[in-house]
Amino acid sequence: MRSILTIARRELSTYFVSPLAYLILSVFLLVVGLSFCLNLISFANECLIYGSNPYFQQQLNVNEQVVRPLFGGFVPVFLLILFPAITMRLLPEEKRQGTNELILTSPVSSLQIVLGKYLGALAISLVMLAGSLAFVAVLAGVSNPDLKSIASLYLGVFLLGATFLAIGLCLSAFTDNQVLAYVLGVGALLILWFLSGISKSNSLNQTLGDRATNFLSNLSVIEHFPDFTKGVVDTQHIVYYLSVIVFSLLVAQRVVDSHRWR
Repeated sequence: MRSILTIARRELSTYFVSPLAYLILSVFLLVVGLSFCLNLISFANECLIYGSNPYFQQQLNVNEQVVRPLFGGFVPVFLLILFPAITMRLLPEEKRQGTNELILTSPVSSLQIVLGKYLGALAISLVMLAGSLAFVAVLAGVSNPDLKSIASLYLGVFLLGATFLAIGLCLSAFTDNQVLAYVLGVGALLILWFLSGISKSNSLNQTLGDRATNFLSNLSVIEHFPDFTKGVVDTQHIVYYLSVIVFSLLVAQRVVDSHRWR
């Protein structure tokens, strides 16, 4: 465990020594903050216009009109583009600097290397989500949001982001080119994202059959996310994300192990 934490600490310090971590954090908070302000302004305008009408007043909901569109719609798409930029350097950077041989010949296992690097990247995502809590604090100061639903939403975003990072790390193990690692990461996540649309295609349903289309839809990374946005924490969705994370890390470990024996 100490070796894993040491690698994670080294990876995290590497991020913050370079401008990459600050750039990613700044872009995330700036873009999400701008979207949050626009949603909040739009909600405030609707409250001014329809707040005096008892019928429309019941329809106004800060969670549904501010928080859910932001963290349930915009943020996952943004993370799909942003997180491969974090994982693209995890393993290829070691090869580029020539330090991969030093790591691979050190008395740590391939699994410890993979887990350490993954935890370093995961820490970056936690810092990003922690920074976005400032928007929730602002919202709580000016309105009365459902904090339980927001907590469920944050759990879903965290699991989705952790899955993105695991898949990106797995694919980065196959190449020593950071640009190619980024392209592979985004491409794979887009494919896994759009699998959710298979069940909505009548032609594909007829061609593949209901079982096959349901199976492919359930493989989609976004298919298991909507319940979290509704404040529903279903264990089957948690198991799905954890399973994808474990599988991706085990594949990455096998690839790193193969480099060690070359």
